Amino acid sequence: MITKKKVPYLYLEGDGVKINGQKKQSLEVHRFQVCEGSQKVGNRSEMIAPHFVSHLNRQKAYKEMMAYLQAYYDLRHTIVISNSDGGSGYEKAVFDELALGCLRHEHFRDRYHVHRKIKERMAFVPQLQHRMIRAIEHYDWQAVQLVLDTSESLIEEKEAEDFEHLRLLHHYLQRSWPYLKSLKARGIRDPKACIGTIESTHRKITYRMKRQGRLWTTTGAQAMIRVIDSLRNQEFEGWLNQYEALPDDVVAQEKRWHAMKRWVQKKPRFQAHEGAFKGQIGEGKAKSAPLGQFAKGLNQLLMTPSYL
Repeated sequence: MITKKKVPYLYLEGDGVKINGQKKQSLEVHRFQVCEGSQKVGNRSEMIAPHFVSHLNRQKAYKEMMAYLQAYYDLRHTIVISNSDGGSGYEKAVFDELALGCLRHEHFRDRYHVHRKIKERMAFVPQLQHRMIRAIEHYDWQAVQLVLDTSESLIEEKEAEDFEHLRLLHHYLQRSWPYLKSLKARGIRDPKACIGTIESTHRKITYRMKRQGRLWTTTGAQAMIRVIDSLRNQEFEGWLNQYEALPDDVVAQEKRWHAMKRWVQKKPRFQAHEGAFKGQIGEGKAKSAPLGQFAKGLNQLLMTPSYL
């Protein structure tokens, strides 16, 4: 029986990353990760007890992370700190479910994505981008509004597109504002805090699966994702040994099933043929006789249609 761990803080993140599939398809790797904080190892920071879950199906990745948290952690006295970009499938409600039963849940909007959104929407006023970022870091909505007003005053009349960019940025910041409050402002003072790291942990996936113009099938991509995660979670040997533990009859059945599947999917060889031959009943039969009537009907069927 697994003894569930009791920790004061747990850091949970989720995000997706695109890879190229075959036949001009785009595949998305859905990722969740959890850790107990970070610690210094030399000049680098490393996550404490990290666990990574990735899948091409977001629901399966979500269920796998849920099962891991419920199996290995007692969350009744744990503050769960989650972080995401707020995209589809990574909303606060999703992390509320993952943190089910915890003492307290605090959700954050990923700073990397917020800063990128600011730079995209305020590209026409680069001199004000840093002021906007500082206003958000100080959690000062009046300062944010002041930067937006200043940016609007610098837009020329013909640049209607820039007005639209500011409007979209304003709505984005309004939606995200409850999740931009800092850890300190929320009363969380954890010296081992580890938040906003999922973008850097994408690299294991992207370096292996996106370089040199690689294209993946769904089956191949899922297998490689599983290999990468099992290595990072130090579960590779166990992942391989699960197949050795299967009974011989189950293994044989699986092999027969895969062989049958390959045989069914295999395209048959093309064989040249001469086509259909025209049949005809010999003459000398009375037209009133049954065989004569059948011959007459057969000849009508074999006649070339008038429209050809």
